[in-house]
Amino acid sequence: MTEVERLNWCFFLNNINWNSSYFSNPKVLLCLFYAYISSRLCFASVVWNPQYQNYISRIESIQHKFLKYLSFKTHINIDLSYVPIMSKFSVLPLRDRRVISDLTMLFRIMKGLAFAPELYSNIEFHNNRRTLRFNELFSVPFRSTNHGQNSPLGRMVRSFNDHCNDAAYFGLSVCSFKHRIKSQFLHSLYP
Repeated sequence: MTEVERLNWCFFLNNINWNSSYFSNPKVLLCLFYAYISSRLCFASVVWNPQYQNYISRIESIQHKFLKYLSFKTHINIDLSYVPIMSKFSVLPLRDRRVISDLTMLFRIMKGLAFAPELYSNIEFHNNRRTLRFNELFSVPFRSTNHGQNSPLGRMVRSFNDHCNDAAYFGLSVCSFKHRIKSQFLHSLYP
């Protein structure tokens, strides 16, 4: 979290605002935001993903400032909620983008596309003795501390159980997997 706090996000946002005065197309503005700011906010999020709401809110506020600017440029009113502009441009909250990064990393580890033998050896499949309504694919070990509970591997496995929970996902390519997961998140947020 300290890296995010040290960066001067107002500088980046002002730079986009200043440089984007020549652009009126909202897709170009979104492309600038994703390339210039969001890429930095989501870089290595598998390792540093915050779990406390005050840190999550700080990071989300950066995206909200940009969305406010985008709503001004596109004349979309966002009185109390950012949902109208986010749904119009299919923008996911940064928290969901970090979950997608976690899921993609676990997917790559399980398919052997990311060389991480230590992590792979610590992943355990859940052995269901009975058929239940909610079967979990992976076993999530109990951790007694927040640090252990929110460790990258535990978080990835828990997220996969919550959002995917089907071995059929491992038959997909990485691009197809990311597209399917993003579609699930978009559909759940903006039906």
